[in-house]
Amino acid sequence: MSIDSVVGFTIREIRTGKGWYAMDLADQVPISRSYLSEIEHGHRLPSIGMLADIAEALGMEVSELWYAIYKNLGGKR
Repeated sequence: MSIDSVVGFTIREIRTGKGWYAMDLADQVPISRSYLSEIEHGHRLPSIGMLADIAEALGMEVSELWYAIYKNLGGKR
């Protein structure tokens, strides 16, 4: 799985775990629903700043989001 796919998968996994629709997260960031969809499907890789905005919208520290991405890449700890 590519890094783009893992980043998108992780964001989608956290979002759906909160019971949010994509529109809910897109409105919180704010970004367009289509841009978020491209990220979640691994077609676009967000900038570090965008990842920080997404983490904040999800109510987490950016380091927590990075760690979740790391774990989904197969990192062990």
